Amino acid sequence: PMIVDWAWPRLKAGYFSKLTKSASLLSSVSRTIQELRLHGITPDTLKADREQADPADHSVIPDGKAADLRVLLEAWSDYLTQYSIADQAVVFSLAREALDKGDFPPNGLVLLPTDAVFHGLERQLIESVPDHQRVTIAPPFETTVEAENSSAIGNAVCPRAHVSFARAIGEANEVREVFRRTVGEQLPLDEIEILHTDASTYVPLAFDAASLIETVDTDGLPITFAEGIPVSMSRPIRALRSWIRWTESDFAQPLLVELFAAGLLDCGEFSSSAMAKLLRPLGIRTGAGQYVPKIDEQIAATRTEIDSAEDDDPDALEQRISRKERKLKQLRMLKKKVAAILDMATDLASDDSQLALAAVTTFLTKATRSGDAFDRISVSAFLQQLADRQQWVGTLALDISVTDTVDMLIQQVRVLEGGPRPGSVHVSSLQNGGQSGRRHTFVVGMDDRRFPGALLQDPILLDHERRSLKEGFPDSSTKSHQKLQEVRNTLTQLEGKVTFLWSCQSARDDTEMFATSLVLDVFRHATGHLDADMESLNCAAGAPVSFSTSQREKAITPGEHWLWQLTEPGFARDDQTEFVATSFPHLDRGAAAMRDRLQGFGSWSGHVPAASEHVRPFAEDGVVYSASALEKLGACPLSFFFQRRLGLYPLEEPSDDLDCWLDARQFGTLCHELFRRFMAGLSDQGKRPVYADHYSELLELLRELIEEYTLSIPPPNESAKRRDAGRLVVIARTFLRAEEENCQHLRPMYFEAALGMEQKGPGPGTELDMPLPLSIPLGHGQTIRARGQIDRIDEIDRLLFSICDYKTGSAYGYDPVSPFRQGRRTQNVLYVKMVEQALRQKVDPKSRVAQFEYFFPGTKASGLRPVWPAEDLASGGQVLARLASMDADGVYPPTDNSDDCRYCEFQEVCGNYRQLTAGCRSWLKNTSLEVLSDFRELRNE
Repeated sequence: PMIVDWAWPRLKAGYFSKLTKSASLLSSVSRTIQELRLHGITPDTLKADREQADPADHSVIPDGKAADLRVLLEAWSDYLTQYSIADQAVVFSLAREALDKGDFPPNGLVLLPTDAVFHGLERQLIESVPDHQRVTIAPPFETTVEAENSSAIGNAVCPRAHVSFARAIGEANEVREVFRRTVGEQLPLDEIEILHTDASTYVPLAFDAASLIETVDTDGLPITFAEGIPVSMSRPIRALRSWIRWTESDFAQPLLVELFAAGLLDCGEFSSSAMAKLLRPLGIRTGAGQYVPKIDEQIAATRTEIDSAEDDDPDALEQRISRKERKLKQLRMLKKKVAAILDMATDLASDDSQLALAAVTTFLTKATRSGDAFDRISVSAFLQQLADRQQWVGTLALDISVTDTVDMLIQQVRVLEGGPRPGSVHVSSLQNGGQSGRRHTFVVGMDDRRFPGALLQDPILLDHERRSLKEGFPDSSTKSHQKLQEVRNTLTQLEGKVTFLWSCQSARDDTEMFATSLVLDVFRHATGHLDADMESLNCAAGAPVSFSTSQREKAITPGEHWLWQLTEPGFARDDQTEFVATSFPHLDRGAAAMRDRLQGFGSWSGHVPAASEHVRPFAEDGVVYSASALEKLGACPLSFFFQRRLGLYPLEEPSDDLDCWLDARQFGTLCHELFRRFMAGLSDQGKRPVYADHYSELLELLRELIEEYTLSIPPPNESAKRRDAGRLVVIARTFLRAEEENCQHLRPMYFEAALGMEQKGPGPGTELDMPLPLSIPLGHGQTIRARGQIDRIDEIDRLLFSICDYKTGSAYGYDPVSPFRQGRRTQNVLYVKMVEQALRQKVDPKSRVAQFEYFFPGTKASGLRPVWPAEDLASGGQVLARLASMDADGVYPPTDNSDDCRYCEFQEVCGNYRQLTAGCRSWLKNTSLEVLSDFRELRNE
């Protein structure tokens, strides 16, 4: 193709030059030129052909095409002469000259198989050998049948072989059936040859199936391929193809996400799938220049999240920061990787072909991931071919389409070509195989879609043009006949057992498929029933083989073994359980633990007495509680144990939701900051909120906050940003209307007061702030230590206060009649005790908290405001004491209500959580279980 490319500027007739030059066109033209030369057709031959032709004769080559072909043939010859290179035609000519000079050894012999077909210069070379030195040899079981079509072949195939037939659902199961029979019948691998009709389909399938066979006697996979394995199957070459497609699409983001998601790039310590999830929400459509700035925005946003992270529980805060720091490392790796392949893409798009080819080399060696020896061999072979192209691009000063050239190489380059090897199955084509002498031959791909195949003409030189050039010049009909003859030659030599396989149903589109007529003819010949039809053939082939084997001995993978075992009619459930336990001891231990967990409250279901040595909640230096920790303990003690005592937190998976900008925590934090700024600003001015006067001011504050968050947390797209902004406007409107009425009876005073902890967030702090944990009395001489950040403290009257906690989500689970909800809601009583203690220390010993309220300005609750007088929360001290006692005794049962599990991050840990909650209900009914008395009292409130 590069010779044709080099000669392309010489074309003047305008026949080929008016076509769009591409690697595939150059490759097709070069094949035709080589074919012309191998048949002794010269530029003069083409000229004479035109001069002697009748102008009205349309069977000859058109003038323009003939003229262009003459130019290309002349240029080809000039190229060979200029660079001292010989193609096949030159080699044949040199050999013939040697014969004419008498250089052939007088006692030398040329052995000619009777089924060999020679054309053009090949035939001339053979005919130049003296008659007495040409010896014709016949194959062992040659037949005299001349096969003009596939049906005639069937009468002459496998005369000394036992034939059988099998059909499959999909091509993959054809190949799997070969290996199933190999395993099931314990056939030596080096007694098997697979012949196929379609290399592009069956070679990869055979390669994959062979990788499932476990052997100890072979170096590498127990399989050899006469035609080699296409490098396009390797990970690095697949990555190269995807990378080029991305560059040609103007760097469309979905294609790069797909490249990372497929695991084809080397991402160091991080998984490619994590990189894909980070990349997908960035909101990049096309264009190389957007990637690095967008990733930089995410890096800055994550850095800000780390610096401003806050939580009333230091362990939870540490875990959150740890997850964010991991995300930061992932983003930096993503930036490094994307920046590198973008730099390579810049070189790939260069007008300098040498630089572009070098970019391909760099990508393969620096950016891709090689998983095994096949990947490394494929890259090495491909780079060798690429280096050859680079050399001739420089020598010929060509300006080639590098992407087209690379694409052609991907299709053409194969590795690991080889003959039969001991201990290995051998794979070859039906046309050229059958020479290994093996006792078991499987012929796959014998459906009528593949064999004998369509009769396709050469697009460069049509059949009627070929016939006009020279007698015996092969056309499509000649080549088809030769293909069938080669198939006949293969099949007549087979001995032992021969099995024909075909797909009877497409696994891709579920359409019905049929065996080729050759198979039917073979069946008729083998059985002696010359009137047998396709139904008879299907009956002889038996039921189609599928993804599950019908016999245990034929299972080639653990998965197939499982499918067979679990679908056996006589295989009872107890047998299945025993089978699992024997095969996977760790699953058996897990199942035993699950059974123990469900049978009663014990060490598998949350009773951990040893925890008391580390917790000591009633000690002066005991653990410090937050409202969220106590409510977690009250909702599901087992979940609390996993998270707060074992320190288990799920890894934060990057979100790839393009419809979402702010997650629930970020959304709530923005709302809290909006409310703080607005109410604190009015408080500083001595004003109370009035909707008509302050709505525009509130919206301006919201606009500023949205812009701040946009810089620190870039939205994936404008649509997602507008969606969240619209929700925020509704919340701001609801907030202001409700506060206008609420503040007529009280005066907001303290905002985001940090009690028992350092001040977090952007606020200036309050005079109530106390960095050391507060000791909260619970009665009966018991105290616990606590911390928390209070959203707002309002003054109702002198030394009389109210606590307000904002909730931007749903009001589900907040019941005015049941303030503690069986231990699930303790923020109210804990904050009352904490704030009252802080007020008495910082403001006046006579200060008192009169009430606690939640305020729900969100779209799901529309301003709901449940309020509890302080006296109604007085019994909450006992609730806190029971929770702390459970923690002190190491009693962490699962919840008794599956509603608590709906959004729990430990669902997978608990398994069937509904069974677990049902078990807990039964334990609580058993009053003899004294260890659960505190939890029982909570749930009986």
